[in-house]
Amino acid sequence: MTARSTAPRRIATLGMFIIDQFQFFDPDTAEDEGDHGLGDHIGGGGTYFTVGARVWLPPSDLSMVVDRGDDFPAAVQAALDAYDRSIPSSRPSVSSSMWKYRPRTDGHGTTRALNIYEGQQRGFKYLTPKLRLDPRDLLYDSGDGRHQLLLPTHIHFICSPERARLIIDEIEELLRDRTATNAGRPALIWEPIPDSALPENLDECIAVMKRIDVFSPNHDEAASFLGVEPASVNLPPQHDGTSNEANRIKDSARSAISELILKPFLQLSEDTSSPSSARLDQHVDPERQRAFGPAGPIVHIRSGALGSLVARHIAGSRWVDAYHTPQEAKAGAIKDVTGAGNACLGGFTAALSIYQHEIVSALADADVEGKHALDLLAQCAAHASVSASFVIEQQGLPGLSLAVDGKERWNGDEPSDRLHRLVAR
Repeated sequence: MTARSTAPRRIATLGMFIIDQFQFFDPDTAEDEGDHGLGDHIGGGGTYFTVGARVWLPPSDLSMVVDRGDDFPAAVQAALDAYDRSIPSSRPSVSSSMWKYRPRTDGHGTTRALNIYEGQQRGFKYLTPKLRLDPRDLLYDSGDGRHQLLLPTHIHFICSPERARLIIDEIEELLRDRTATNAGRPALIWEPIPDSALPENLDECIAVMKRIDVFSPNHDEAASFLGVEPASVNLPPQHDGTSNEANRIKDSARSAISELILKPFLQLSEDTSSPSSARLDQHVDPERQRAFGPAGPIVHIRSGALGSLVARHIAGSRWVDAYHTPQEAKAGAIKDVTGAGNACLGGFTAALSIYQHEIVSALADADVEGKHALDLLAQCAAHASVSASFVIEQQGLPGLSLAVDGKERWNGDEPSDRLHRLVAR
């Protein structure tokens, strides 16, 4: 095994770092109510994804570009530094930092966005020009003295199908011309943005699915791609999960998602044209080629209170519960679901990187049933539920502390304890 100092980082995101600001308006009078005392919040889907992965991995295994302007708040810097502290050192260092800081030199400050609320209506606009990230921004020195450039082993992107196609093209070009000297192609994890989840983009969505390893929309985005009515795959508005009919209602919604959403995506993304499909190229090792081959990606549909549905065409599918029970939610355990889906996928990707060899071996073994592979994928989804559980317990990102016993505590709890409690249900 390659030494940690020269191994590719496990996970990186192409999501942008954003500082969120808030503005509320009275829905009846349109009176400006200010920000309700919220102030600046760390935001961006990529940030929540990275923190969701950080629940399970040390900072040295992660990478996210942060473009800092001259206005970068000290409080935001301190919050990011907290996620860089890990055992055995409680002090962050540049070499092990999960944040890849760059000075913003275009004359603008740190990327900021305004979240606008007027009753049930929500708006969003950038206050600063966006700095889009490309795969080459993730390249880093191998650290072994040869000054070779590497890409992380898992790359996450949140974007439209069209943008996803361009990202994949660039990654493959970096490998083809040996700008990136990785032994194999990174695993690609795609999270579609809501605005692009439209029926007219379905064909391009399916084309992208045939070239990636994980496709992870939420159930509303997935339904929108397929033209499925939202009401048919969502819980009734009045449902809180605690009534006598709760299990029946939940099972009905889950069945609808499985039949109306998952099944079509699995069928459409399977490439039956040829075993040598273009979905994976020559940069993929033979075992991984057999594992993923023409059968399409792992599909991970995030569904809020319903939990998440994980599937692979050959292995089958399985639902995994959300960590917080309906009773806990009703009692006030859930404060803000912003970023929960991104953190969920971050936790899933972290577990996927941990169990990757076992998962690839199980999927590649054509002589066994898919149960072992599905068990492993469900374990990844359980990690995802735990990551999301920490994010929804407050406004903003969860707290991380180092206990006297040398273990990390998230919001005062150990992730492994939550995982055991969830799996034991």
